[in-house]
Amino acid sequence: FKYIIDTDLTAQNCAIYLLRRLSKKRNVRTRELLLGMQNVAAHLGCSLPENPLSIATLAELARMTPTQLLKEILPLSMRSLIRRAIERKTSKGEDLSILEEYATLLNMPLDQLIADYSYQAIAELINPRSREPFTEQESDALKLFLQKYSKMDLLTLISSQKIHIMRALITRAGADTSDDIVGSAATMMTVFKALADAAQSGVSEVSDFFRPHFTRMEMQLYDKNGDTLSHKRYIRSLTIMVWMIGKHLPQFAPKVMAHLAHALNDPELRRTALESWRILVQVLSQRPQHLQRAAGQIVVAMLPYLDPNTQKDDKHGSDKVSNSRAIEDASRAAAVIDELVLRKSDVMRGM
Repeated sequence: FKYIIDTDLTAQNCAIYLLRRLSKKRNVRTRELLLGMQNVAAHLGCSLPENPLSIATLAELARMTPTQLLKEILPLSMRSLIRRAIERKTSKGEDLSILEEYATLLNMPLDQLIADYSYQAIAELINPRSREPFTEQESDALKLFLQKYSKMDLLTLISSQKIHIMRALITRAGADTSDDIVGSAATMMTVFKALADAAQSGVSEVSDFFRPHFTRMEMQLYDKNGDTLSHKRYIRSLTIMVWMIGKHLPQFAPKVMAHLAHALNDPELRRTALESWRILVQVLSQRPQHLQRAAGQIVVAMLPYLDPNTQKDDKHGSDKVSNSRAIEDASRAAAVIDELVLRKSDVMRGM
């Protein structure tokens, strides 16, 4: 990836060719390869302003305008840019050269740039997920830097950027496959409680804090033109949101169920979607009358996958792989029905 931004055109063209080959092999968009991994995006973001000719090249690869690219890559790079500024500090102060170049490219004051695009760095402060989490000393230095150059105290900054911070936290949690969905959701409950307190929201429950923002998050996170990987991350993120919204889920259930039903049509998403359906049933059980109302739709959604012999997936792998996948899908669909009928039988009586 480091040769994608290179003054040597031969090296750059070779890197671009290999990137496109990798994109095709993995069946993901080049945009996902460039911006989907924090360390890659941060490396590119720290180098771009010093190589302005590469901005248009990367924008074309990502199928974005140059301005869109800068606005997407800057938040992902902000932590590294701040660390660089602090590490290169002299008697005259922190090295703000790259950040100032971004401010020029985006035509905005430096303090506004820091305030508007620091939400990924703040999300990392609140819930570390990178391979190299902040040390205590680095955390303190970052907080001081943010307050100094955004011209805001930290709580005001968090409050003003809470929507972007929430989106970053949920997206990062959805992308982390090292933890199961419920585990990630439980962590997010704790994180969002801290965020609600920091944003001085005045509410005691995470579900109440998150309720006004659920629809906006759902719309912002969904990319209808995304590849399979981005859609899988979205389903995980949506399910984490379902867990957090808790008692208020009935208000949003129709849209959530539509997304999960659509995901079942893709064999690559089905495993994640079936697990999400089971979690949706668990959360809906907090409001028994709503679960009873949705039960028929849930059963209908599961029926095509309960019998592995009726599933045909000719386009995805060998017969052996397809059969194994169908058996696993049937088991997961049965688990959804089990959750609905057996464990919630008191809710289902009288249907």
